[in-house]
Order: sequence, then structure tokens, then C-alpha cells
Amino acid sequence: MAQDGSLLKACQAALQRVFPLSESGSVRIDTLFGRPTPVRSLYPLAHVHPSDAHARHTSDAPAVYKEHVIVSASWKPEHGEDRMMYALEMFVYTLPTCGAGLLYVSKLDSTGFAPSAITTRSQLPDEHRHAPSIIAALTSGVITYFASRSHWREMPHITHVSVHVLARAQPAYLFPSSSNHSRKHVLSDAALIRWWQARLSESIHQVRVTQPNDLVSAFYVIPGYSRLDSHPLVPLITSLSEQEPKSCKAYVRDAHWIYGHPYNFTDPKTNASPALPLHPHPSEHRKLSGNEVQRKRCLSTLVPIFHDDPKGRFINELCAGAHEPGHRSATSTMYGVPQAQREAMLEREALDRVSIDQFCESLGYRQECCSGNAVGVFVVNVSQVDQRDAQRAPVSSQQEQGNEPSWDPHPTDSHAATKRSAPHAQPDSLPTNTLENLILKHMLQDACQWSDDTQAVQLTRQYHEALDRAGQRQTSQTSQQKHGEKNLWTIVQLEKFPENLLKPSTVDSTTTSTSANTPPNSSIRVLSVKRKRQA
Repeated sequence: MAQDGSLLKACQAALQRVFPLSESGSVRIDTLFGRPTPVRSLYPLAHVHPSDAHARHTSDAPAVYKEHVIVSASWKPEHGEDRMMYALEMFVYTLPTCGAGLLYVSKLDSTGFAPSAITTRSQLPDEHRHAPSIIAALTSGVITYFASRSHWREMPHITHVSVHVLARAQPAYLFPSSSNHSRKHVLSDAALIRWWQARLSESIHQVRVTQPNDLVSAFYVIPGYSRLDSHPLVPLITSLSEQEPKSCKAYVRDAHWIYGHPYNFTDPKTNASPALPLHPHPSEHRKLSGNEVQRKRCLSTLVPIFHDDPKGRFINELCAGAHEPGHRSATSTMYGVPQAQREAMLEREALDRVSIDQFCESLGYRQECCSGNAVGVFVVNVSQVDQRDAQRAPVSSQQEQGNEPSWDPHPTDSHAATKRSAPHAQPDSLPTNTLENLILKHMLQDACQWSDDTQAVQLTRQYHEALDRAGQRQTSQTSQQKHGEKNLWTIVQLEKFPENLLKPSTVDSTTTSTSANTPPNSSIRVLSVKRKRQA
């Protein structure tokens, strides 16, 4: 058993439900954390003044700590071998001075070795007919763990979390050649976008149930598609049948998704923009202090730059354009300014000339988003707001835009006075290089043939052995087995769905319902073709 409040415990709790499985077995869940590392790549230009060379440059940079997180799961049938079935790669960012955390879901992949499910869902009782798959339940459980701020339970001043997901369909992300497995279901671009919307919607539902006072806002956009054009890919859910009270459709409907980006959205009810990592909820302005440059709502302070993200590559290209030979600026002719600072000022000036709406519109014309496959961009913001602040009157439009917020330079709030240091490393966390090498060697190499049954067994065994060796280096030899199992991995037993609860089949055997972890495909219109009558 894992420690209370740990990610491993959250994954274990996500599987404490009845799944429509056609076989019994066990799931081994592994959670790997990299140690927190200070980085400057998330908001590299947020603290740079575009024209004032005498403004503070280094001391005002927001402190950011990154953790590399890997969640994997393997399935062992009751009379079979253990095979990897699922892996999720994430990057967790903590901004202590801003009271914010970010979760970026980098990659998710499966191998096709997940347990077989009952194909005819109509035979299941109504309360189990819309049960998610194991992969879907694990994914929602992981997202809920971070969105509910459970990861920052020892840092009570972290009051805001942003979840970022980029849904981009690929045959394989983490398991090479796994797309060749006959049982792996590779989703199309539209199906993947709907799948992620359903997973995030379930997490939003859980957060709202457990933390009803939190402010939750959900945004999604498909670059290159208008809101109306996106409906064939992600249909609107207007009504549900009586048999779908707890289905993924109900979660999607109740999540109240907003089509568009969250960076300049204004809530008509509160006349305020949603909270973002560097821009808290307007009611929290009095609690924080900051410089004028970082408070400005612009591209440099709104859009975080993640690894292997189209938005980040676009921002880097805009910054590179500031150093072109034909570019002229008063900043480029400054004397007595270090070259590194002058280049940073040029890049900040170039980004300030691009509005957030122009940036998001241009993103739809880039090759990554218009090469034939649709890409879904999801942002979910969860903020804890003091009840005293929630009852305050809405701020003015000038304050809402971040021009002149009412910042209190001498906050008296206990959370603001708390020492905001670096996050503590998770138990048995690994050095970043060790974690990356472990994943590269035992999962990502092209030599890893995950589509082969025999090799999948061997690769899974090697991965678990490498994980145990890595955990052994972090603990003493005498306590390794107990301590490693407590913090790194656990085993969950899953039983076959009871046959006595199945209803008699009333449909043709060739007709099967859509899998719970795969959103239903949109309707396909077929044009009738008139054949020419033969003479």
C-alpha cells in the first residue's frame, strides 16, 4: 500500500471499481518521479522588460521547478505472464512564488495487452454499462490527483493548478511497433480529441465533488477550426437518455467546456479572466506582489513553453525572428547592456507585438496543426479562492486586463507570509538523468518490439528489474523491498465480471457497442450514387 495522498494511492483507488472484464488477473502500477529541478524554460521572458535596460533582470525571474513523472501499468492474467499495457509521461511544474502548479501531459500510449472486456455491453447491468476501461480510469485518476492539488499537499500556498493536454494522434508514442499489435486500438484524431475530453471531464467532475469551493474552468480548441467547424469532430451533447446518468457523455456535458483559449477570456458573470500560473484570480491580487513586467498579460506571461509542444516551437520561432539581419529596434543599438540581456529584450519586444489572438489564429496554419490531422489543445484551470474574496464585487475591466491590479506590497495573509521554497522530492524519486535513461533504454528504443507477445514479456520483466535496481540505489539494502513496493509500485487484483449479472443477449452477435475507453465516432454521411441503366 502506498502512502496516503500519494500518486500511487490515487492510481490504486482509480481501479477500485467493477470493470466489465472477461478474465481475471492483476495490474501492477509503477509511479516514477524525477527530483525537482530548477528550470527557466517555462516562462523564459516573463521577467524581461522590452525597453528598460535598467529594470531588474535576473532577480525577478519566477522560480520554476520541474518534475518528470512516469506512470506505467502492466497486466498479468490469472494464468499468464506479465506484460506492459499502458504508460503516461508527464511534466509537473511548481511555481512557489506564484502559488501555482502546472501539469503537462506529454505522452500517453498503450500496447494492446490490456485485459479483454465484454464485447456486448448490452448484456451488462445499467450501472456497469458505461464503466470506463482500465486505461481510461487510470488516466482520469492521475489527472484528478494533480488537479485537486494532492501533489502539493505539503505546500498549502499552492492554490492554482493548470492542466495542459495536447491531443495529437500517432500510431505509437512510448511503445515502438506497438501499433502492429492486433489488439491495440489506434484512435483517429477526432476520436482521440473526444477521448481526452471525456477523461478530463471525469476529472473535473471529481474535483467539483471533492472541492466544491474551487473555481474550475475548462477550455479546448482545435487550431484551424472555428467553433462550428469543430462540431463534426467533437459533437455537442445536448441531452442524455435515462440509461446514461453517469456516462462519459454526462461528464462532458456537465464540465461546461468553452471553445477557445483561456488567455483573454472574460467570464460574463464575474467580469474576470480565469486564473493562470503567473496571473492569479483577480480576488487574489491583494495577496501577491510582483513587478510591472510580469503582471502584464501578454504572450510571454500567458503561454507556457513545454517540451515537444507546437505552441512552444512557434514562440521560439518568433523569438528567433528578432535576431534576423533585417530586424531593427532601439534595443539592438543600446550600449553598455550585456549581450544576453539585449537579446532577451529583443525577443520580449518581438513577442509583445503579437497579440494572443493572432498567435492562436496563426497556430492553426502551422504544419503541425494543418497537415491533415486535427490537434486538440486542452487547458483546465482549478483555483482555490478564499470565501471572503469570492464574495467581493467584480473587479473593473482595467484590473481584469491586468493593467493596474490592486496589489498589496505588504500582504498580511498567512499563506502569502509562508516561506515559499522549492518542493520536496517524492519518496524514492530518481535523478532526472537516471529516469530518462531508464525509459529510453527499456521502453523507447526501436529495438523494443512491443507488438510481439514473447518479447513483451521479456521487456516488461527487464523494465521492472531496472526499476527495482534504481529504487535500491535510493534506499538501504535491508529496506529496499518493503520501501520500494511502498512508494514505487503496487499490485491491484481485478476479478472477472460475474456471469450471473449478465443479461441475456438480445442483439445480433455481430453487433457490439463502442468500447468505454473509445468515444463513439461521429456520424458518417454517405451520398447515394445512381447507376446508369444498362442497355
